[in-house]
Amino acid sequence: MKKNMIVTLLLCAASMYADSGSEALRRITEMDSILRDDGMSRLLEETGKRKWDAPRISSKWHVENRMTDKEKIREVEVARDFGRRLAVALEEAAKGQQSIPPGESLYRKSVFLCDLADWCAGTAGYQNLLLARRCHDLAAVGLARLTADTGVPLDICKRLAGRLDPPPPWMSPAFRMRVLNGEAGANVFNAAGTEEEMQRIWGFGLVASSPLRIARGTQMVPLSGPEKMTLVEKGMETAGEVCLRETEDRAIDLAKIREQIDFFMDMEYVDEPRTLLRAWDVRQYPLIAYRMDLMRSVQKALGLLEFRTVLGFFPEDFVRSEREKMQLEHDIKEAAKWGAKITPIEDSPSFDPIKEAFSVAWLNRPERNIQDDNRSSTAALAYKEIKEGRFLDEDTASIQDIEQRKRRQLEREQNPVILTPEEQERQKEELKMIWQEIERQKQP
Repeated sequence: MKKNMIVTLLLCAASMYADSGSEALRRITEMDSILRDDGMSRLLEETGKRKWDAPRISSKWHVENRMTDKEKIREVEVARDFGRRLAVALEEAAKGQQSIPPGESLYRKSVFLCDLADWCAGTAGYQNLLLARRCHDLAAVGLARLTADTGVPLDICKRLAGRLDPPPPWMSPAFRMRVLNGEAGANVFNAAGTEEEMQRIWGFGLVASSPLRIARGTQMVPLSGPEKMTLVEKGMETAGEVCLRETEDRAIDLAKIREQIDFFMDMEYVDEPRTLLRAWDVRQYPLIAYRMDLMRSVQKALGLLEFRTVLGFFPEDFVRSEREKMQLEHDIKEAAKWGAKITPIEDSPSFDPIKEAFSVAWLNRPERNIQDDNRSSTAALAYKEIKEGRFLDEDTASIQDIEQRKRRQLEREQNPVILTPEEQERQKEELKMIWQEIERQKQP
């Protein structure tokens, strides 16, 4: 009787586990169906109504190297397919972002991206974090374009900026280390550690897993007699072995590093353009280990917002006042008396009128704090990129950069530069002078 009861309980427990697993799989499949048929907005709406968290989306490496349960593997593979579809949807959203004029629609799209980021990163998964990071990158483009249009109320811009800064909890070192520990399958990182400790542990792990071999040292040994000696290596060891043996960093758990050394090994490389979608099956742990909260697009957008908040306008061009012109003329004459020459900045080959205009306006701001004088350059860069249609998210910028390089290469191949005989001779003389200078420097 007792034996039958135990068997029954075990069967019930197994059934409950199977139902739990099949329920998770069914839920992910339904999320994928909603995303495929109705898009991201409906996905976020439905998951909110049903109180569904995002599925944990692990890396391909984690599935292949840390998972053994077939049912769980199937669940994660379906989750990875869902995540890939979401990455495709974000890439499509990025393509249409520049066509949305600054205003209510762009604001709502950007807020939605922040909501989607929080939903994705509500579950501590590797690809969850990268999807959330991608959402913030796109939202920052929206923030910058809204801020650059002074017709958009400043309060709206500040409200959106509040979703990006301060960084959300899922960008904290503790959360990111929790995700990396999940990928490693062990507590390699101290979840209560600091940003600096996380980076040290990651950097140490990379060095410790290095296959680079170095000599232990050398010693004198005889060849055919005492009078003939030579240096030979005592032996070889990897840089990683040296690192593991000699480190004194207390933040690093050597035993854990040794146990999980494959977690740091063989980081895959993705050819450009390096986008989230192209690198979906590749480990990009450094994006999580190194200051995930310092995305360039976010920093530029926030810099532009700070400039507008302080000054209330954006200067369009660099113009000297009459007093500044008179002062420059005076300085040029005075310098000439001493045999010196002052070149006006606008005559410099690297002169950027927008950058200089922003710099002058920032230096003349009210309640000036001299420690912040160099912060106008970020705002100027953002404003210039927006005016030229070049303020883009990381992935789109990477794609466009590759396309531009290919076009330039094709143009060079189709229109090769043909030097005239005079130009060829001049080039030969220049090369000859360069080689003569190199030879001269070699002489004692």
